[in-house]
Amino acid sequence: MVCKVCGRTMTNENANFCEYCGASFRGDVDTSFLNEKKAPESAYENQANRTLFGSTMPNGMASKTVGGEETISFGKWLLIMVLPFIPGVGFWAFIVLLFIWGFGKNTTPTKKNWARATLVVGAFLLILMTALMGQMLTDPAFSSLFEGLI
Repeated sequence: MVCKVCGRTMTNENANFCEYCGASFRGDVDTSFLNEKKAPESAYENQANRTLFGSTMPNGMASKTVGGEETISFGKWLLIMVLPFIPGVGFWAFIVLLFIWGFGKNTTPTKKNWARATLVVGAFLLILMTALMGQMLTDPAFSSLFEGLI
């Protein structure tokens, strides 16, 4: 099937809309607005229009952005998740990275929200661990374990 608006060939003969330009293949839908000249789109609008639900772009190349945000690759996420386990500096580098992403100006909203949520969960766990250690140290049942240390 060939689109009458953009001229591209569709592989799906049962499609209702062109997967490249969005024109309708049904006769009852007005597609005159698709042929009108309009102002050039911004890079974000152009990418959002070319990327439909994570599909590939018309030129066959896989999209590197989804919804206007750059997709973080599996390798980068793996590096971020392994970073705290590097002896000596890994934990502190991970904390600094979370603060940079959580409160930086040039960070995508998804990464910013993830970093802030990770910091909140970390702070909650730190408070919980401190409270449990305080309870353990003051409990008479555990005091015999710590007699030589305190």
